[in-house]
Amino acid sequence: MYIINDIENLVLLNDMRVFPRLRASCGEICITNIRVDDFSISYQKKIEAVISQGLDVVEVEVEYYNYCEVHRARLIELGDGDKSSIYHALKSEDVIITGNSLIREIAKELAIKTIGIEDFVQSHIKDIMTIDMFNQLKIA
Repeated sequence: MYIINDIENLVLLNDMRVFPRLRASCGEICITNIRVDDFSISYQKKIEAVISQGLDVVEVEVEYYNYCEVHRARLIELGDGDKSSIYHALKSEDVIITGNSLIREIAKELAIKTIGIEDFVQSHIKDIMTIDMFNQLKIA
């Protein structure tokens, strides 16, 4: 399973009507409930549109808060949603989809697999025109 941390580009993929094909190709894609809460109410409506297309929302366990406290120094530069993605991937062995270099660095230290959104899209969508359009529109 994949846990997506690159929410802006996830919404873009849904707006492009690509998300259902991605989900069909790779299986489950999820987001943590805490990551959803990182966004404004109006942006959460866009995320809800992706959820209606099959994005799973996982509830982060209470142990997440203990984990954040114990590893506070390592995680201090990350927001709660980013921390929850790392925690969930650590517990579930999911792959994090992210473009954030700090998340990638911490994930590498913890032996969590990551993949960039561009590589993820290219590996699951074989339509060159769709890939090119996404690469032109994606949010850096």
